Order: sequence, then structure tokens, then C-alpha cells
Amino acid sequence: MTRAGKREVLLVNKRDRTCVVSIPGAAGGQIAVVDQQTAFQPPAAGQLRADEVTLGGLAVAVVTLPK
Repeated sequence: MTRAGKREVLLVNKRDRTCVVSIPGAAGGQIAVVDQQTAFQPPAAGQLRADEVTLGGLAVAVVTLPK
């Protein structure tokens, strides 16, 4: 829970392979990801369409859950 009242989840994939994480109620929320693909660019952002998040190898993501 942030100070602004948003519910956020920090995901860290410490392995160098893809993993799928299920977060009940995440559909419709926002995601920001930093991984090997984004390199030194800003985080890749998007909207979640399902309750599952696929993280690439060595990725870090912040999922903002919908209200």
C-alpha cells in the first residue's frame, strides 16, 4: 500500500529465464518493467489484461493493482 492509497506489488526475477507469476485481481492494473530488453531505456509500461504476469530473465516489475 503506497502513501497515495495505491496497492502495488514488486516482482523480482532473480533467474536468467522467463517465469510466470499469478496475481489474483491484477487484470486491469498497470505494470512497469525493467529487464534485459529495456537495458538503459525507461521502464516498459502497459496495462494487464489477465491475472498472470510473464517476467523475462533478471526482470524487475512494479504491478499497480486496480481499485
